[in-house]
Amino acid sequence: LVDLLAEMVIFRNRLYEAVIKGHTMESQEQAWEEAEKAQESLGKTLDLIQDRIMRLRMVPLGSLFGHLRRIVHDDCERAGKEAIFETKGGDTPMDKALLEIASEALGHIVRNAVIHGLEHPDDRTKAGKQAKGRILLTAAVQANEVFMDVTDDGAGIDLEVLAEAAKREGIDIPSREALYSLLFSSGFTTKEGTDIGAGRGIGLSSAYAAVQRLGGAIEVDSEIGVGTRFRLRLPLSVSIMKGILIKADDNEYVLPLTSVIESQRFRNRDGHQINHSGVFNWRKKVITLLDLGYVFGTAERIRDSGYIVIIESGDRHRGLLVDDIMGIREIVVKGLDDAVGNPQGVSGATILGDGRVLLILDPPGLIGLSPFVKAAKEILRRKEGKNE
Repeated sequence: LVDLLAEMVIFRNRLYEAVIKGHTMESQEQAWEEAEKAQESLGKTLDLIQDRIMRLRMVPLGSLFGHLRRIVHDDCERAGKEAIFETKGGDTPMDKALLEIASEALGHIVRNAVIHGLEHPDDRTKAGKQAKGRILLTAAVQANEVFMDVTDDGAGIDLEVLAEAAKREGIDIPSREALYSLLFSSGFTTKEGTDIGAGRGIGLSSAYAAVQRLGGAIEVDSEIGVGTRFRLRLPLSVSIMKGILIKADDNEYVLPLTSVIESQRFRNRDGHQINHSGVFNWRKKVITLLDLGYVFGTAERIRDSGYIVIIESGDRHRGLLVDDIMGIREIVVKGLDDAVGNPQGVSGATILGDGRVLLILDPPGLIGLSPFVKAAKEILRRKEGKNE
């Protein structure tokens, strides 16, 4: 870092000399060339410094494993259960700023696996399983995201039980697929008598809210009698990231580059309507369209031309309709103030070099919006009213 800092000072001085020389009319062309070369060298050096500093912030995920192992042991003692806790990928790097959030979220998920997932030893024996349950935590890096899977070999999640619990709470369920999302609702629990270990219905909701604030997501996959897997996705770093600047109406937004697959021109004939929802044929599959300006209330009608930006979250895809794509920028991520709340589809903000403040879009949140634009706008209006 010290060597790179010395290089940075040299290139800064070269840039300064070029600027001074540029004030004289007879040497402006030469000064401009020198300034461009100095700026290019300075940019490369700053990229190297940034890379080294970001590495300094990285710590192995394995530093959390001891804490999680203790949670499994204590909750098993409290619940009268037995479990083996196994881990893989302890050397997976993670930003220190994310480590605390990951620790909290994984703690809730592991506790949920013990309390709700694993059966009592007698029940496991009757079902032909080993008396001791198994909880496996695996971690890996893909692109610029950290994937952490917590898998148990318990009873699995019974959707019928979820539906009955939702009915008791007076919660309307639009579809069976939406039942899993109830697990992350504050105050929702399938246990009639809760205790500290069970989380009082706020454990998973707390984890989900913390992860979403950082632009991450939690996914659930379960099979009755086999077990459940919770997948936690977090960005490698929350400080600096690359994003694509897109424009809808007179507003510009930043879309995380890691979630963008491709972009292409869009004309009205390229899209179709199915049950009043815009769809688009992409790579031999049909994906839903979301007009960014219309959903955010800056457009009176859905645009019939512009660009489609294909984004992904997990195995889900969506096309965003925008007016223009302004290019790729490296941005500094800033969190939203508590007064703003957590509007769906937005994960933070950034400040550009010219001083403008742009919102950073949240791909999982955008994909989670209803494909029926009227319903999506109504969801956003309700959230805004709740935040107020």
